[in-house]
Amino acid sequence: MKLSHTDADLKELGNRIKSQIDEILNGKKDDSYSDFLAIAASASLLQISEFRCFQIAYAQWFGNELDEKSMENIFSTYLKECIVPHWVRHFTRKVLSLEAEGNLDPEEFNIIRPANTRGNRIRGICYTLLMLAITIIFCIMIVA
Repeated sequence: MKLSHTDADLKELGNRIKSQIDEILNGKKDDSYSDFLAIAASASLLQISEFRCFQIAYAQWFGNELDEKSMENIFSTYLKECIVPHWVRHFTRKVLSLEAEGNLDPEEFNIIRPANTRGNRIRGICYTLLMLAITIIFCIMIVA
């Protein structure tokens, strides 16, 4: 898989994430800020959304999935009131600890990436060309 970022960009990003992980694990920030950083870093490392991070954390802690509506209520409370459930905090510490050890495997958390097939690439190119055509038509309509 080819990335559009340069090696220097990726190295800098990796260094920033590692420094944030060190800050979180060593407790150099206040609790609410470190919780936000931990959730964001965990989601970034696993390449999932923060909401999905909450879903996986719940399933890991309680052993079953929570319905979408209940999870939305928990997540909105997190966003509005900065309240992080203990099971999310535990999950993020586990993810960051595994990353620090170099043993982080997203498949351990049932995160499976779809294969980058030829069909998906062609579909992506077609969508991009369609968006480009719509943008050009829209610009022509504005100018005319």
